[in-house]
Amino acid sequence: MTRLSREETTARLGEAISELPSLPGAVSRLQQVLNDPGSGAVEAAECLAADPGLTTRLLALANSAFYGFSGKVATIPQAVALLGFHSLWELAFTSGFVGVFRQAARGPVDPMRFWRHSLRAAMATRRLGRHVQDGGLGEAYVAALLHDIGMVTLGLACPQEYGAVQAMVPGGPERIRTELELLGLHHGEAGALLCESWKLPDSIRAVVRHVHDPGSDPPHSSLLQIVALAEVLAGDGEEEAVPMPEAGSLPAQALARLPSGEDWSSLLTEVQADAQGVEDLLVTFGWAGPVAAPRPPALPRERAR
Repeated sequence: MTRLSREETTARLGEAISELPSLPGAVSRLQQVLNDPGSGAVEAAECLAADPGLTTRLLALANSAFYGFSGKVATIPQAVALLGFHSLWELAFTSGFVGVFRQAARGPVDPMRFWRHSLRAAMATRRLGRHVQDGGLGEAYVAALLHDIGMVTLGLACPQEYGAVQAMVPGGPERIRTELELLGLHHGEAGALLCESWKLPDSIRAVVRHVHDPGSDPPHSSLLQIVALAEVLAGDGEEEAVPMPEAGSLPAQALARLPSGEDWSSLLTEVQADAQGVEDLLVTFGWAGPVAAPRPPALPRERAR
């Protein structure tokens, strides 16, 4: 079986990352707009106007069954009015991220399983926002969505070698050890390299790098613990239903952030309730079920803020 040194794998990752499209510039510009208290829906629409493909995917997501507005969201100002600015940013990042990694289907990582797990983890951070005693949840959705992106990146950079990893250990902590043995680094490190290339915040890069070892007390530990808990609650993505986690699999430091007396099983119940919504999003992305996503109605663009 072929083994690569850390240097060989890193070099291949550099080549693969350089060949990937960048995150759409509109996503970064939208973040700046949303952080500006003087900006409104019109500015958000103008920001996205330069990228019709991203806007189309964003509106398709907004009209998916998960959000419950099927066929009602025709413009970006309408999306802001119905979903709010924070959800608009999440939709924009998700749409841009999906667009970049459409080519991931040619690697050895199962796209259905990857997207299902990643989306469930991202959605779980929303649920955690209602329970966790912490104010630093602003980047949790994006960090959770990206937490396993190194798997896809390694699959593109080293398809034969990472295919062997997938065949040997499809999931669980053994995957990290097998990645280190065969590739010289693990998918958290590979994902952190991609985050660095995309110039994402240090906090998100730290979560992607360390999420499978949350007990190591790395930088940005608060955000890391939140995503670590969301990642376990999301299940492995193999089945449409979210399974009950095994006793002891939930990270103790993350559970400590729940209010005193909080029953973690109530969180799981909420995440399980979101599972069908995630399946609806997979349909919208074209990864599952019917290929036709709901089309937004052709209504005139609004001018209101």
